[in-house]
Amino acid sequence: MIPSLYIHVPFCDGKCRYCAFYSVLYLDKLADRYVASVRVELDRLLTEHGPMELQTVYMGGGTPSVLSEAQVERMCAIVTSVLDGIAPIEWSVEANPGDLSEAKLRILINAGCNRISIGAQATDNAVLQRLGRRHSAADVFRAVELARRVGFDNVGIDLISCVPGVSESSWRTQIDDIVSLKPNHVSVYSLTADEGSALAADVGAGKCALSEDDGSLAMLHLARNRLADAGYRRYEISNYALPGFECRHNMMCWRGAEYLGVGPSAASFVGKVRWKTDADIESYLAACEAGNCPPAHEERLLPETRAMELIMLGLRTNEGINLSQIADVSGIATEGIKNLFVVLSDLSESGFVKCSRDRWSLTERGNDVADAVTVQLMEQCGADAVLD
Repeated sequence: MIPSLYIHVPFCDGKCRYCAFYSVLYLDKLADRYVASVRVELDRLLTEHGPMELQTVYMGGGTPSVLSEAQVERMCAIVTSVLDGIAPIEWSVEANPGDLSEAKLRILINAGCNRISIGAQATDNAVLQRLGRRHSAADVFRAVELARRVGFDNVGIDLISCVPGVSESSWRTQIDDIVSLKPNHVSVYSLTADEGSALAADVGAGKCALSEDDGSLAMLHLARNRLADAGYRRYEISNYALPGFECRHNMMCWRGAEYLGVGPSAASFVGKVRWKTDADIESYLAACEAGNCPPAHEERLLPETRAMELIMLGLRTNEGINLSQIADVSGIATEGIKNLFVVLSDLSESGFVKCSRDRWSLTERGNDVADAVTVQLMEQCGADAVLD
């Protein structure tokens, strides 16, 4: 049975400068139609793929917390109807500090949600403004306090590193701010100019520039070291957690588990097929309201592509990869595995990867150049399509 469910809530109260994820401006009536359509799409998926024995549920976006209290309650009812009385190990919901209320948090926790991921991104008001965020640093502290008061004992916080113009001193203060809140999980993402974002347009027009590589690495190393000193273990390139609080949903995806995705732009993976619903709220609503599946792009994964994805995702984690397991799951030819072993051995001699009990993983040096390591391995898999 499929173990994971992702629900994409495509609404926000605005667009952050760096964001390239699909989202539209929140409108109450549009969101009402969306919630009803999620029920329709999920019912069709369950009819086609059978019942789910969910271990993880993840509601992301967009901004799930921008929904009204009534809409949050209806979304929770949809999830609990799928659970059929069996609680998942982890049910995560993303939230923005500015629109997270005690009432919404109580609805979530009463429904069975047990993990909140708060998109702080910064604890400096000037940096928040530069990123195009609409909340304040005070909202971050308030949101964490609210989540704890309501009863959430698994709270994650997201931060954005390598923002141009942010000094090392300011960045250190922000890390210390987050540590003082005692979250269970911290994600630290480098600022990137992803295609389709306002930031990418500005960088392309020469209006601004991203931080240089050396400066970015220094900021990331500072975060890594201070979080380690506070007891957080780096279990994936961008993610740190107190023992036992690693994000199970993401870990299952990185390990190559199957999952269903619901909502516009949500991806699903079952068997050897992956599909992604079109990033268009209007076509999504029109299809679901007519009782049909929303339009989507489907791809049947070749063994080489599947193997490369398992390598790309697995190497991001401390667990690393086992080549025999990848061969069994993907069906890649023996020759391809032999070629990968040769490349990994060369990378090991250069200090970028290490091997322990037949599992290959990145070293700290390798984490700094993970993309370059992945490219070398891709060339051996013949999986150029993964680069697109």
